[in-house]
Order: sequence, then structure tokens, then C-alpha cells
Amino acid sequence: MRAFTNYIKNSVAEMQKVIWPTRKQALQLTVLIILVSFALGLTLAGLDWFWRNILKSLILRIP
Repeated sequence: MRAFTNYIKNSVAEMQKVIWPTRKQALQLTVLIILVSFALGLTLAGLDWFWRNILKSLILRIP
């Protein structure tokens, strides 16, 4: 039980050292993550479309 108590005390002490982002920073980082995710999704969709058409044209040409 003593080990668990020490763990909790150490966890609380570490959490007090954390520097949390401000509301503005959190909002900016959230928007950044959404934009990067959207751009990555569009990029992967474009690559998928490109390779699908290339492979489709190659497969349909095989006699």
C-alpha cells in the first residue's frame, strides 16, 4: 500500500510541474491538426485515384 501512496504523491508532484497550453494555443493547435489531417486525406485520396487509374488502364490492356 505504501508503494501505491508514493506513486500517487509522485504523480501529483509531476502534474504540478506541467505547463498547460492556454485556451488560444489549444484552439490554434486543434485547427492546425484538423487542417493537416484534411490535407493529408486529400493527398492520399489523390494518390489512390492516380494509382487506381494507372493500374486499371494497365490491367484492361492485357490481352
